[in-house]
Amino acid sequence: MSKVLRIQKGGYKIIAEEGSEIRLDSGSGGRVTVTGDLYVEGQTTYINTVDLEIEDRIIILNRGEQGPGITSSSTQPMSGLQIDRGNVDALMVFDEQPFKSLTSNSNENTLLPPSFVLKDNSSTKNLLPLTTNKIQTYGLEGGNKDLTIWTGYEGVVKVDYLTTPAGETEAIYDPYHIRIQNLLNSSVAEIQDQANDMVPNIKFIREYVRASAGEAVIQRFYRYTETTTENTLSGGEARDISQEGDGFSGVQFVVGAGPFGARIKNDVARIGRFGLDNGMIIGQGAESANNIRIVIDNGDNAVIKTDNTDLQISPSTRNIVLKSVLRVENLSNEFADPTPVVGENVLFVRQELGSGGTGVYFTNVVGNGEFCSASNALVYSLIF
Repeated sequence: MSKVLRIQKGGYKIIAEEGSEIRLDSGSGGRVTVTGDLYVEGQTTYINTVDLEIEDRIIILNRGEQGPGITSSSTQPMSGLQIDRGNVDALMVFDEQPFKSLTSNSNENTLLPPSFVLKDNSSTKNLLPLTTNKIQTYGLEGGNKDLTIWTGYEGVVKVDYLTTPAGETEAIYDPYHIRIQNLLNSSVAEIQDQANDMVPNIKFIREYVRASAGEAVIQRFYRYTETTTENTLSGGEARDISQEGDGFSGVQFVVGAGPFGARIKNDVARIGRFGLDNGMIIGQGAESANNIRIVIDNGDNAVIKTDNTDLQISPSTRNIVLKSVLRVENLSNEFADPTPVVGENVLFVRQELGSGGTGVYFTNVVGNGEFCSASNALVYSLIF
């Protein structure tokens, strides 16, 4: 049978002797119910239970703050939860001055704005990790939608698990860079799409590119367009390319009527259309440009020709050495004799033989004429 103590007028106060205890004991399975607001005044409130269940949706900490921010006489004003770990406790807090005076940078007061922090309460306030499977961010139109990872002036962003951690069985899991490579190599389109979102680490990039002392082994390269800041596949691939087992390898460009390739074997180099090796252009490439073209014609002859310009050969020794037969095509009758040039002798050949009997002619600003053959020279010496 319950009993009711009713106070008709005024309040009700229970005062115990200084240092003593007031206990409300409802016994095993009982309950103490407070109807109305409950105010507990004192320095510390202890709750000694196995589980604490709270129906309230919002818990307000630091109530009554006059601000601005969380004010405190300590060097790090903050509010949140502290978890007793027996030695160094863990903190989940909102910190007004995260890591103030704990960095070696002279701007430590402005390194970070007020933020949520996971750390311990040691003298160095070490950060504690957060384990979860997703962090997402979004904002209102015109707001901040980006996820920014800011390490101040002293840290870096890392993707861990390069090798097997100490104490774990070797090769239980592939290192991070191997896992990315396995995803990229997957034949399943859905897995490849997932791999497009993966963040590589330096180990993966080094394994993929293998850059060392200025040398790099790569699979393909892209063209960067500065105006649009876009990367476009150039068609170029660094790979082994050969035809009929000839042992050549090099770089090929899979573009147009290509593939076009630069191929090399030992001390022999070939530049041309892969499968034919029949052409190379030196210059800007456009037909209106002053290009030099080196091609193999239908008669399997090596031909050097130019676009819209003269072909000039200017050796440093001022000598041109030919170790074979020199053939000069006849100048067609539709073309007039070349115009003399100051400081030059112009040589040309016509099919018609003149009085010199050679068909090899010259012209300069002084005069012109035909080179004379030995037999004609002999006849002229007898006549004159």
